Amino acid sequence: MAVSNCNAAVETLKGPDGAETKIRVDWMPASFFRKPAQTVLIGHGSGGVTANHAYWAKTVNGWGYNAVVIDHYTLRGITRHTGQVAISTIDRARDFGLVSSWVQKQPWHQGKMAIVGFSQGGSGLMSYVNEKVMTQLEVLPVGPTPVAAVVAIYPGCGIQTPPDKPSMPVLMLLAEKDDLAPAELCKPVVDPLYKVKVLKNATHSFDEKIPSTVKLIFTQRYSQDSVDEARDSLQEFLGQHLK
Repeated sequence: MAVSNCNAAVETLKGPDGAETKIRVDWMPASFFRKPAQTVLIGHGSGGVTANHAYWAKTVNGWGYNAVVIDHYTLRGITRHTGQVAISTIDRARDFGLVSSWVQKQPWHQGKMAIVGFSQGGSGLMSYVNEKVMTQLEVLPVGPTPVAAVVAIYPGCGIQTPPDKPSMPVLMLLAEKDDLAPAELCKPVVDPLYKVKVLKNATHSFDEKIPSTVKLIFTQRYSQDSVDEARDSLQEFLGQHLK
């Protein structure tokens, strides 16, 4: 990430099943508070880690949280693409579980965590909040999970359906005009742990400034209004659940 105060590392993380996974992480500790802080993990979509993830990392860092961007692709040899499913939601969920355990051991972290997933990163969160799936994966830390809530931004619910009963609070920020990951596929959800907000006239990847010369298979328009609305909703939700 092209952001000051950012650290990068390749971590070899071992799950309770003994299997090792190498994951690249970029993290920004909330060092200006000079004490450990709560942490927000960020998971990218099918396009890999892009500039908008650096924006969101910098944003949550400015609110006083550590920010950790997870790169699911590089060490798996996956190149950037659009829309294809190159890594399963199960593998994404496993990465989330392993990285959350790693964060717990870092001197800059203390307290609760949240995970924000974009597009297929949001699909991975639908597996992560499925208690049956995560129990089978055996990657959650022993005892209560440190992750208190998750946020799925324009998630691909057609790839992974939201579970009827999520294991923790879930905020879904859906794009009304999304023709890659239609908002309708994420609804209806009736469990009170779900909070759903549909951003009017927003398209998929409304937070990315993609050059007009790039050929896409979906409609994409950057929208500052949608970014502002999503940012305000995210800040409020994190404030509620990372107390």
